[in-house]
Amino acid sequence: MKQILFDRAGVVHVDDVPAPAVGPGQVLVRVAHSVISTGTETAGYASGGLASEVASNPKLVSRVVDQVRSTGLRGAADQVRDRLNERRPRGYSGSGVIVAAGPGMEHLTPGTCVAYGGEPHAEYVAARLQLIARVPAGVAMEQAAVTTIGSIALHGLRLANTGLGETVVVLGLGLVGQLAVAIARAMGLHVAGGDPVASRVELARRAGLDAAIDVTDVAGARSAIQQFTGGIGADAVLVCAGGGSSQPTALAAELCRDRGRVVVVGAAGLELDRSIFYRKELSLRVSRSYGPGRYDPHYEEHGQDYPVGYVRWTENRNFSAFLSLLERGAIDLAPLLTTRFTIADAPAAYAALKRGPDAPLTAVLDYPLAPQGAPLDAAPSRQIQLRSPVRREHELRVGLVGCGSFARGQIIPVLRRAKGVRITAVCASSGASAANVARLVEAETCTTDYMDLLSDEHIDAVVIATRHDLHHPVAVAAAKAGKPFHVEKPLALSTADAAEIVAAVQKAGIPAVVGFNRRSAPFIVDLHGWLSRRAGPAQILIRINASAVPADHWTLDPVQGGGRLVGEGCHFLDLAAWLGGSGARVIAAAALPGRDVADQEGNLTIVMRFADGSLATVQYGSRGHSGLPKERIEVAWDGCSVVIDDFRRMDTYGIGGSRSLRTQDKGVHDHLANFLDAVRGCGDVRAPVTAGLDAAERIDEIRALLRGPGSAVPSSSR
Repeated sequence: MKQILFDRAGVVHVDDVPAPAVGPGQVLVRVAHSVISTGTETAGYASGGLASEVASNPKLVSRVVDQVRSTGLRGAADQVRDRLNERRPRGYSGSGVIVAAGPGMEHLTPGTCVAYGGEPHAEYVAARLQLIARVPAGVAMEQAAVTTIGSIALHGLRLANTGLGETVVVLGLGLVGQLAVAIARAMGLHVAGGDPVASRVELARRAGLDAAIDVTDVAGARSAIQQFTGGIGADAVLVCAGGGSSQPTALAAELCRDRGRVVVVGAAGLELDRSIFYRKELSLRVSRSYGPGRYDPHYEEHGQDYPVGYVRWTENRNFSAFLSLLERGAIDLAPLLTTRFTIADAPAAYAALKRGPDAPLTAVLDYPLAPQGAPLDAAPSRQIQLRSPVRREHELRVGLVGCGSFARGQIIPVLRRAKGVRITAVCASSGASAANVARLVEAETCTTDYMDLLSDEHIDAVVIATRHDLHHPVAVAAAKAGKPFHVEKPLALSTADAAEIVAAVQKAGIPAVVGFNRRSAPFIVDLHGWLSRRAGPAQILIRINASAVPADHWTLDPVQGGGRLVGEGCHFLDLAAWLGGSGARVIAAAALPGRDVADQEGNLTIVMRFADGSLATVQYGSRGHSGLPKERIEVAWDGCSVVIDDFRRMDTYGIGGSRSLRTQDKGVHDHLANFLDAVRGCGDVRAPVTAGLDAAERIDEIRALLRGPGSAVPSSSR
């Protein structure tokens, strides 16, 4: 399918990418029209690329510095180069026809016309339940395509808490401002507004603007609003201007009446004079996109609606309300939608929107509803052939499933530098991500369906780096397809799923590795060798100063990530077991008090005992200072001691000298190399999938201890 992507120089591309996967709670929509949101989308058009981005976001510089410290100059340079070559999607408002429904969405039948939000400009999108709304009969699909942007204006007006007969002023008459004027008029409000561009003011008059003000003249604008309101002042002001300047917000305060409301809808600045807000006791609110539910993963990703008795107007209900305005003819969008292009002409559309003051407010992109004469319900291609397959002698052909930050920052650089190895196929849930990475590594194919990759007889091995919830289904499918695989940790989100993977691997008789890469770190390889020759028990202390993550981060989601104990703690449970030897058993576990289970599992102290009496303590916490290095390992046995600091330095006592590394080495390179050697038949894997099952069982033991006496530990599935 065709999709619009921006490169780092702000150049618009219309690329062929695989159609998106459709998961639970999603529908596949064949797009009829999408609308370019001026301001939000055109800000990056021909902007000067990464240099401009760095100038506006100095935090990017610190990220590069951190990357140099972690992976060295070469690794950081590779990632910067890859970032420069990356193309990103744009767009978030459109309309189309449902052609397929995922699990849980069977009530939405193919052929249903919908408006959708949050999805890019593309021929097909996978839209979620709370971000779609049925288009009423009689509403033109090109007008329905404005629904998401219209909901931004509608939500701003709701936050203004305006009632019949009140006066609202709209500052900034771009697309959102024009929609705010039209909706405010339909709500029975008196509407004034202004914009530096005269043509926009005239267009707003057609939408129902009662009075225009000169936004460049504060005293004149204040006088005009006083006259318009009979000396009262505006009940509410919507700041729909962008650009980052605080001047529109300051003007809004001047125009408000005593105890009036200012709602910032656009990207205006907030460097304000407190005195006027104090003197008038003004309310200031910043509008968050389309309405309640926005950016809440429980609402948007999992479809958990808010009870209407508590949240009357969610973003989805705002969608429906806007479409109802169109159905009743209460607003007319035709004057705003005069500029139209096909998706193939998208570069010209963006160029037209940047012509200057007289540029159109928006452009509608039109898509063929049945490309090449295909029937409406024809399945779009989820696989793209980028180049002809080439088989080189003694070469390992690897398929990559998952293109997230870990895959890009750690796995791909290792595979690209490995001799006799080539990434020939790339899979991701997003077609744009799959195409970006495939182009980067010069792969032959890219897809959004991992079964395409697993059924490819030319692929010798698979690396799985998806979100945690997909590790189990992809690993089992890989084993059934007879593909050796390396799966990132955790092996699975439950012991039962981990056991199923192990059984599938044993039945297939293939090399399969879980990504416990610390086993392969140079310092750990040496330490493990010394410990294997010990005469008596050892004491092991592993301290992890984990960085705090937002409460809504996907890794804390029990469905997608499993939480910190499952998602990352498994690493350190495995490391302790690897160093301690056989018979690992959790004998104690305690958590700091926390707001919920996820918070508690991010702050744990765990004690393990081994068959020879050795003890290991794992202290995992997320409440320490960010300046403290993340990991420290201390081990004592037979009169010897070893201290490893953040995999950069190892100090030894009683067994030779200390060592330092120029860059941190947690064993990712050697761990993947070990897997690739095993695929070639050269030796055994260092962290077989049985290690992932062992870690899952230790997690069951820990959770039983945290729940208290009498809690049952699930029995092993082996």
